[in-house]
Amino acid sequence: MHKIYGEEKSARDTIRFLENYVERIKNDGRKHRSFFAKNWIKKLAPTKVLDYGCGWGIGFPFWDDSQKELYGYEPDINSLEICKVFLDHCNLEVKLYGNSEEISADFDMVVSLQVLEHVINIGDYFSGIRSALRDDGHLILSTPNIINPVSIASGFKSGDVAKWQEKTFSNYQNVHTHINTWDLFHLSNLLAAHGFEIELFEFCEGMRIPGINRKLYWNFWPFYNFQSNLIILAKKISSSVLHA
Repeated sequence: MHKIYGEEKSARDTIRFLENYVERIKNDGRKHRSFFAKNWIKKLAPTKVLDYGCGWGIGFPFWDDSQKELYGYEPDINSLEICKVFLDHCNLEVKLYGNSEEISADFDMVVSLQVLEHVINIGDYFSGIRSALRDDGHLILSTPNIINPVSIASGFKSGDVAKWQEKTFSNYQNVHTHINTWDLFHLSNLLAAHGFEIELFEFCEGMRIPGINRKLYWNFWPFYNFQSNLIILAKKISSSVLHA
């Protein structure tokens, strides 16, 4: 049995859930972060890719091909076990790590999608990514964009503070709630502070409207910038350059 969103699922139900999850991503077409990541990986053609915080492994089918070695790091034991089941089902060969200290320091690219917002110690997170990357290696990172109508609407719900905190307290060692959110300006400063230079960025996955169960895809300014997520391609700046 595996636990997904707090619900126990059999191996068969777990596979069915993940297959449906991947199908929903495919139905989003080019609007989903996974497709931006796939295109950037194809463009840069890395030979050794690490998914840092790979979760259930649903990203691997999108950037798998015979020209690269795929690796995944996932510290949560339950998620790591689900990932193993899913990769076996997909017949994908991926080397998995459950301990960051085992990761080598020679990756061409690190992919980390929708992980940053869950991280308690951001310094350790970026230090681990930098350690895994060779100099001039690339990071593809995605995270929710705080400049969107749903996030703004939460500012009018100050009475929910106790409820928000209780949700995190009840799951403190395995945070599934979002504890960090960023706009492009502050995220670019955060990446610079940790030695990454942004080369490309996109807003993606549509604009959510409070009370409406669908996303709007308006690809013109300024509405394009209010979409749910940000995805960024950044290059690692070598330590010798940073401290020169």
